[in-house]
Amino acid sequence: MTHNFFDIKKSRFLALFKKIKSNGDYRDKVILCISTAVNYFFAGFQLYGGIRYRSAWFAALGVYYAVLTSVRLYLGLSKAKRGRNAWKVFHFSGLALVIANLALIIMISIMIAEPSITTYGYSTIITAGVVFWTFYLLVSAVVATVRKKGEHDAVTLAGSIVQFVGATVSILMLQTAMIASYGAQVLTNTVAALQQVEEAVNLPTEVNLVTNELVEAFVVSNRITGIVVGLIVLAVTIYMIVKGRREYRRFT
Repeated sequence: MTHNFFDIKKSRFLALFKKIKSNGDYRDKVILCISTAVNYFFAGFQLYGGIRYRSAWFAALGVYYAVLTSVRLYLGLSKAKRGRNAWKVFHFSGLALVIANLALIIMISIMIAEPSITTYGYSTIITAGVVFWTFYLLVSAVVATVRKKGEHDAVTLAGSIVQFVGATVSILMLQTAMIASYGAQVLTNTVAALQQVEEAVNLPTEVNLVTNELVEAFVVSNRITGIVVGLIVLAVTIYMIVKGRREYRRFT
């Protein structure tokens, strides 16, 4: 009985695998379902961090990726649309990104006004999750670009843009997480090295000054990256809204 059960499961799995391999539309649906589930899980992970640590930073990240994932799902379900309807989807996707931009503005404002908040709550598990997520988004963006090479319809273009936006913001997240997780260790090692120098040469060193400058360098680095990423996402959003509306009107 057990043997027959596993044989049935194996045959069903092989049949499903063959269908995914041979049927392009079905394969795209499976990929869309899996990627949507992964994206929503990560958004929920960030929202959980926002609730657990009472952090507006994590909460804004969760909202941002929830909106971005919803746009991706909408584009995936609108894949068959062409012409005027496709540009309507393109335009609406740009409008939806406005909500994501509001969450991103909150994040960047926190980085500028209260940079210490962005370092709170980054445990080893969260940092590992951010590293995995950044790698996943970058690989997904590259794979999607290669797979969609030669396709020039509006929905495919919107999908590529949204992938680019997600990968861009993930780099900001990765930098923030790495500094939050390992910046303290860098400071500790720097202080220890300076103290060894003091003992070796029997001369005082400006430990506090060097430490403050290093902390300031971390803060400035996050601020610059945040502002650059914010401007890129804002420019992309405006481009999608304007181009989508212009191309849609050409069909009227």
